[in-house]
Amino acid sequence: MKNILRLLCMTLMIFSIAGCNSDTKNQDTNENTTNSEKEESAEIANPFIPCESIEDAKSHLDFEMIIPEDLPDGYELSEIFAIENTLLELNYEQGTNELTYRQGKGSDDVSGDYSVYEVEKTVEVNGLDIKLMGNNTKINTATWTNGDFSFSISVNLSGDGMDEDVILSIIEKL
Repeated sequence: MKNILRLLCMTLMIFSIAGCNSDTKNQDTNENTTNSEKEESAEIANPFIPCESIEDAKSHLDFEMIIPEDLPDGYELSEIFAIENTLLELNYEQGTNELTYRQGKGSDDVSGDYSVYEVEKTVEVNGLDIKLMGNNTKINTATWTNGDFSFSISVNLSGDGMDEDVILSIIEKL
């Protein structure tokens, strides 16, 4: 009888130890899952700094801004953003039409437009190669470089763009 009791006690101890290890493994797995989920849901900080004015944007940039002065009638400056010492973004609106102008350091495309368009062509304006992209007869995005800077004008990215001659006229006057 004593041997049966010893065997029974030892069996209970083994199951208790095995149960404790199993809980610890599950707890570790749950902790890892929780950490992993936290890492996946972590957000990247938005580098765009909202600016109250052109002067405010200038305080965040270490380069001379080239500002479009002659836009089509009715376009009003609605938002100004800067990425510290890297990029200037000016957003203009005319009713439901939107125009975004960007100037950034370097030679990379600063438009942020990764759409695929029916039309992609390059034209020359003031000795600069301007890449035009759009659908049908309208242009949605123009990109170019000049010296140490990249520029872009994007118009109504979710719809009709703007006539090519109007966009080129803006670029000519910069």
